[in-house]
Amino acid sequence: MAPAVTAGGTALGGSTAAGGGRTGELRQAGFTLFEMMAVLAILGLVLSLLAAQPPARSARLELDGTARSLVQSLQLARARAIAANHSVAVTISPAGHRRDGQAPQPFPPGIRAIETGIIRFAPDGSASGGALTLRGEGGAVQVSVAWLTGRVTTQALR
Repeated sequence: MAPAVTAGGTALGGSTAAGGGRTGELRQAGFTLFEMMAVLAILGLVLSLLAAQPPARSARLELDGTARSLVQSLQLARARAIAANHSVAVTISPAGHRRDGQAPQPFPPGIRAIETGIIRFAPDGSASGGALTLRGEGGAVQVSVAWLTGRVTTQALR
């Protein structure tokens, strides 16, 4: 036979109806401090593992970015030659490129220039002309400079 329950929620024998702590109280639903600390510790561990991973990189995007950087350097050399009314040279080596009077700009690791040499821009905007190939894990890109106009173009190679 079940004990009789009073209006306050306690049984006539003095025990609680919900099995909580003290007489007359019901157990509250929710998380304990220990449970919250455990969840935060696990989240911190997962986030630290994710932060330790290097960013995903695409070899093709890196090669295209390097080609764009070289094109911009060549275009800037042409513009400076026209503005200053004297020739400006860009020296290309397997490891990077350098404009007259500027610090060398190295290529990222894994990207090399196949052809090397000097491309010189004249004060009228023309150039010595030439083509070079950048090769990396993502393929190859050819950067060409037209001798008559000094126009710089790129083309992806297979």
